[in-house]
Amino acid sequence: MRGHFTRTLLLVSTFAVLFALCAPSHAILTFGKMETGFMVPVSIYNPTEDTSVGINVKESGLGKTIYWSFFLADGSLGSNGAIPTTLTRRDYSFSLAGGDAGVNNDHVGYLVFTLDDDGILQPDEDAEEIGGHAFLINPGNGDAALLPVVPLDRADYAPIALDLNFLNPASIVSLTYGQSEASAFECRYLVDPAFGATTRIVIWSLYDAPPQFTGTIRSVSHAEQYDVVFTKREKRLNVLSIFDNMAGRPEDFLEGSVVLDNPGQIGVCFVIVFSDFFHALQTLPAFEVE
Repeated sequence: MRGHFTRTLLLVSTFAVLFALCAPSHAILTFGKMETGFMVPVSIYNPTEDTSVGINVKESGLGKTIYWSFFLADGSLGSNGAIPTTLTRRDYSFSLAGGDAGVNNDHVGYLVFTLDDDGILQPDEDAEEIGGHAFLINPGNGDAALLPVVPLDRADYAPIALDLNFLNPASIVSLTYGQSEASAFECRYLVDPAFGATTRIVIWSLYDAPPQFTGTIRSVSHAEQYDVVFTKREKRLNVLSIFDNMAGRPEDFLEGSVVLDNPGQIGVCFVIVFSDFFHALQTLPAFEVE
């Protein structure tokens, strides 16, 4: 009983940690920064959940248009649209279910938002006028989880005149505020059946992902660590289940960390934990290993 209570407290504590800022040696994604655009590295909608984005525009950017693009996990453009801004309103909202209108229902992908005056992002247009917050909401569970939002500097876009109505996977060439410099990522996991817990590691790649992601797994209950392999599912965005997509985890490794190697192109890495016990979904940062 005491062990169950201790694990319950630990899970509550884990769910309470939500992208807390860490020391520079373990830096995580940058938040609260306005830039030329921003990216939500994982997005989805279906009959039970939706991705909701709150958008802020600086006063100097009012009158311009917010261009959005929803890319599927393989990098192909799924849908796109535009939200005009007015001179009297700085706050806007976006629903993927509403924007995509059923075209890509239940398809995981990622979102890119850019603010511009005419739909053509020129190489010298580097205004820092837009920012956002994103949530994965599940009205049925009365639950919502904060999703990371990565600011996009103009240098993160291809150095050409970009038609924001026809972006493609090559339109984003770097992530100034991403995690590509890390040599590895420490990703917390919890798969204890006592809590109906599942964990997925979200990996967004700047370029086509390698056939496999490798690393090691540790446990809070064991001194040993073991090599593990994740088989990639998609070219750009991989949402990998500890249960279904990992090989090498001992069955009694129920809680601990996966140290995931970065082959050089991982731009964003974080963790999604779900518990049937709490009917709750939470996102956790991946610590960067230098």
